[in-house]
This record gives sequence, structure tokens and C-alpha cells, in this order.
Amino acid sequence: MPRPVRGIDGRPAAFLADRPAAGRAVPRRLSEKELASLEWKGICVLLVLAFVFYLLRLFASGWLAAAALLTDWLWVLVLPALMLLAVRFSFGRFTAACLLVYGGQTVLDAVFSLVSGLRTGGGVGVGSLLYVGLSGLLLPLLFIVLPGMGMQFLRMRWKGPAVLGAGALLLTAAALLLGQLLQIWIAASLYSGGGFGLSSALRYMWKNAAGDILQSGAVFLVFFLVDVFLRSGGLERLGRKQAA
Repeated sequence: MPRPVRGIDGRPAAFLADRPAAGRAVPRRLSEKELASLEWKGICVLLVLAFVFYLLRLFASGWLAAAALLTDWLWVLVLPALMLLAVRFSFGRFTAACLLVYGGQTVLDAVFSLVSGLRTGGGVGVGSLLYVGLSGLLLPLLFIVLPGMGMQFLRMRWKGPAVLGAGALLLTAAALLLGQLLQIWIAASLYSGGGFGLSSALRYMWKNAAGDILQSGAVFLVFFLVDVFLRSGGLERLGRKQAA
């Protein structure tokens, strides 16, 4: 039987060949729990920053008004981050995040409308405050019911990333479209006695929701693909290839 080729220190050459190059450590694969904790913290930081800069945008003036630009960029990431929460985390965490971000936004909008009306010497109508409150709370409630609960049911039956990603996109699109339709109905009920044409309402609904659907869907796909890459050990495999 042929003897295995050995290196200087007496260990088999095959063993030496599998070792990474000196000074180049292979990244350790994070456990599912560690990765979930990092993702949760990152999403929470993003949501808090978006909320803080939204507050600055409402009440700041002068040079702080430049926060408006950063707020727009951060707010583009809020919905995709919530979509990823719905796919990967518990229903309780997703619900708390939705209510914190969109509920807080609605409260700030109502307060800002009230303060602006008092500063200008005019009153703020009850109908205006009702519209701000009802239309603002519609979105988190629809997200909780559709993407939130819907993704929990999908996760119970399917684990494949393709099904989960497609399900999140479809459920979020349905929530945004239904939210626009309900906003039209609320506005019509408060200001025009509830009458509105269905065809014009559907056109308005699609016109206002289509941009959010396409934009949020594209950003969510980037978030989701990075998430799948990390959870499948892609970072570890990439490190091994570089160390080889």
C-alpha cells in the first residue's frame, strides 16, 4: 500500500492543501440565531433613523431643513425593511415595527396639521384631522393583516426563498392598492357624502400605488437576495474561495 505524501511537519499533504493560506482567515459562518439578531438590530436602527429624520423634517427650519432630502432616501427603505421583517421574523415584531413607524408618522402628521393651523390663525377642521388619522392608520393595519399574517401562513407551509419572496411582493402590492382605495372612500365620505366613480377611483388608486409597488419591490428584492446569500453561507464560501 503506497504511503501518503507528508510535509515537513509530518502531516499528510492533503491535510496541508485544505488549510487556508497563512495570514488569511476564513470568515466563520454565523449561526441562524446570530444572523437573525444582526438583521433585527439593523432593521430597527434603519426604522428609528427614518422616524427621527421625519420628525426633523416636520419641525425643523433653516439648515436643518436639509434633513428632508435624507428623510426621503431613508423612507424609501422603510417599506422594504418591513417586508423583510414579515418574511423572516415573528408576527409580534413585525406588528410592533409597523405601528411604531406608521402609527408614529400619523401622530406627527396630525400634530403638525394642528400646530400649523393654530400658527396661521385658522382652525383645523375635525374632518381634516379624521382624514389624517384614518388614512394614516390604514396602511399599518393593512400590512398587519395582509403581509404580516399572510407571510406567517406561508412560512408554515413553504420554506423556499422563491415562494417567500414572491408572496411578500404580492401581499404588499395588495395592501398598497387596497390602502389607496380605502383612502379614496374615506375622503369621499368626509368631503363629498360618499359618492365617487368606481372607474376614476381605480385609475387614481393605480396611479398612486404603482410607484410605491415598483420602488419598494425593487429595493426589497435587493434586501431579500442579500438575506438569502448570508443565510445560505455565501459569505463563508466566498471567504474559502479567496483563501484557497
